[in-house]
Amino acid sequence: MTKVVKPLLSRNVFPQILEPYISMRSFTSYRNFLTKLFENQSVSVSTRNDGILTRQYSYNITQQENLRAYYRDIGVINIPKMFSNIITVPDTDKFIVWCDYPQADWRLAYNLFIRDSENAKVMDSVEDSYMGAAMLVEKEDFDEEVFSKSRSDYKVYTLKTFYNSRDNKSIVTKLRDFFMSCPRYRKYYRDLRNLHKFKLPISCKSYFGYEQTLPDNQYEDSFISKGLNTPIQTMTSHVVIETVFGILERFYELGYTQEDINVYFVRHDEPIFLASKSILKDSWIFGDCSQIHIDGFSPIQLQFFFGYNYKIEDEEL
Repeated sequence: MTKVVKPLLSRNVFPQILEPYISMRSFTSYRNFLTKLFENQSVSVSTRNDGILTRQYSYNITQQENLRAYYRDIGVINIPKMFSNIITVPDTDKFIVWCDYPQADWRLAYNLFIRDSENAKVMDSVEDSYMGAAMLVEKEDFDEEVFSKSRSDYKVYTLKTFYNSRDNKSIVTKLRDFFMSCPRYRKYYRDLRNLHKFKLPISCKSYFGYEQTLPDNQYEDSFISKGLNTPIQTMTSHVVIETVFGILERFYELGYTQEDINVYFVRHDEPIFLASKSILKDSWIFGDCSQIHIDGFSPIQLQFFFGYNYKIEDEEL
């Protein structure tokens, strides 16, 4: 789909065939997901106090590379966005809190490998980090109106290029030239190229000290991509983990327990908490935790949302 179908469609090759094909594939995956949910017999079915029928599924969690949590049996991180609101509460005396780190991976990549005293003045002057990337790349040619029309390209290609994408688009060339002009990024990229020649697994330590192995890869580009991706994804995981424990500890210090608030899921880089309404009077804690500060980095902003179904905000809450 990514390497063949969509590139063909972007060149307007057989849209009358490929567009319905993409839709068919999407709806087939939706159907398979829903079928699996209803065929799963290891569920507990109950009725909430508002009359809504709920199904409670069991699942197993494993931690794999980059400190990521993976859910098996019911892969909550794989629930299609169309159906994400099926994540709900067992009863209406509970609610869900979810938080979002806008543009977190690119912000961390920038701070780890790109940031210096000069370009930080540009990046820290804007809320939209992709606009910041465009300003750094375009320099005096930057035009905000032009950027607004190409923002989606920057959103797609900034990290892809950072991770060693070989696309030939002009935006990729500009981004690649800018990244290679940054001393830390250029040195790390060249170190990876040299390490690949040894044809050995290579140890890679994250910003917070977590160590894992970059496997040997016969293709240099793949090895470099893995080497560039690993410290960013691992650092994002660290930040998510520290956020989850930091918020829970703040509540537990006030005497609340796991019955009052606990982590529900971690969906990619998005923590989701299950909370009792008893904590509402102390929900200022979420506001207190709405910025992540790391030495030498620009602050990472968090946005918190409250509701009874994931991704559906409840104004009263």
